[in-house]
Amino acid sequence: PDDATTGTGADPHAQRDHCPLRLLLHHYEQAPEAEFYQENIEWQLDDGQSIYGLLNSHRSEQTSGMTIYTGTLQDVTLQKRAEELQRARDLAEETARVREQVLANVSHELRTPMNAILGMNNLLATMDLTAEQRECTDYIREASQVLLGIINDILLTSSLQQGTVELELAPFDLPLTIRRIVELIKPKADAKRLRLAYHLPEQWPGKVVGDKQRLSQVLFNIVGNAIKFTEQGAVNLRVQCQAGEQADELEVLIEVEDTGPGIAPEQQEQIFQPFVRLKQAKQNIEGTGLGLNIAQQLIQHMGGTITLCSQLGVGTTFKINLPLTLATEPKEEPPNTRPAPRELGLKRLLVVEDHPMNQIVIRRTLEKEFPQLDIQLADSGEAALELVAAHDFDLILMDLQLPGMDGYQTATNIRRIAAGAYAHIPILAMTAQAQVSHDERYQQAGIADYILKPFDPQDLFAKLTQYT
Repeated sequence: PDDATTGTGADPHAQRDHCPLRLLLHHYEQAPEAEFYQENIEWQLDDGQSIYGLLNSHRSEQTSGMTIYTGTLQDVTLQKRAEELQRARDLAEETARVREQVLANVSHELRTPMNAILGMNNLLATMDLTAEQRECTDYIREASQVLLGIINDILLTSSLQQGTVELELAPFDLPLTIRRIVELIKPKADAKRLRLAYHLPEQWPGKVVGDKQRLSQVLFNIVGNAIKFTEQGAVNLRVQCQAGEQADELEVLIEVEDTGPGIAPEQQEQIFQPFVRLKQAKQNIEGTGLGLNIAQQLIQHMGGTITLCSQLGVGTTFKINLPLTLATEPKEEPPNTRPAPRELGLKRLLVVEDHPMNQIVIRRTLEKEFPQLDIQLADSGEAALELVAAHDFDLILMDLQLPGMDGYQTATNIRRIAAGAYAHIPILAMTAQAQVSHDERYQQAGIADYILKPFDPQDLFAKLTQYT
């Protein structure tokens, strides 16, 4: 091309090539004795872009003694760019895979000791303590929950960026969910002498289909932020609804209004960015700056939008518009109760856990709640197989990240023992990886369910009851 200079494969000091036929001289210059010659050519255009060509030439000797070079020049710019895109895609996928693995390892390394800290603290709280000692356990619990929240935010942000967060859609009672959120978070408002109120429509069409847990997570975050940054006045949670385009569709508007300091216009544009913490008069407010970014991504993942309007010195209002579907066959939610110890249908339970402190936490937690339960411990997959071969167990709690034979391999081998005698025994994974259920090995190993570390004792009891 007239507006290009040769790059790769050409003389670096060459001037502008006005005639493409000159490229045939590359054969003579680079490999004069070769019968065939091939070269990739790059031209740098005046606008900074590159185009690519593939030169194929042939050298032939004539009877007259003359040497003739013939060749073709093929435009391979699109092919070259496709190859570059593929390399970039492969690199991005490998980077994402490595990052996911690193986060999984970090999650395990952080959650495992957190499980021991919270577990031991829960056991201490059940003992006969003085007022001062009980105050200390309260401080330990609160500080641990803050640290756990930071870990969860970082891991969830990564999962949202990778697109690995799946919504769990099921019928639920939205007004009841709102009431429970307010009840749970009200002590924080009371501690600051703030009024916390909710407002629901007098008439509600019924249960809706959505991800109750994720929506609750968003509302806990936004209402919690409102309480955190408001020093006096009130925080109001309002819910409205209207019919959608289809008969079973519902448009829900949720507003969280506070009387806090407000957000400056120039800061409002940054509010949903990750790791953004706005400048406040009080600089000792905890947080990673991920909460609102997570809330926005979750709401968008549900098909909704989240916006805000704010005025300095007046307050801030967050608005969530969320499309939901009316449940066609509402189902009653099971009551959140657990049986007395005598109602647990387990006699012998195997705990496979390599961390000594977590072994103590699990054993003592279960013994206190179910004193008649025979609990056996194994600190490795190999030890678990020996115990399974020697005893009959009703249920197995399995740590997934074990030294040597991991939890997946151990569960798979247990299923094969005694000609399938353990084919149907419930195996519950204990893991620090929140997305473990999406792992193919989870399904292949026949793991029935999982308990996320650090676990709440009530959640553990509920899982055991569910699988007995």
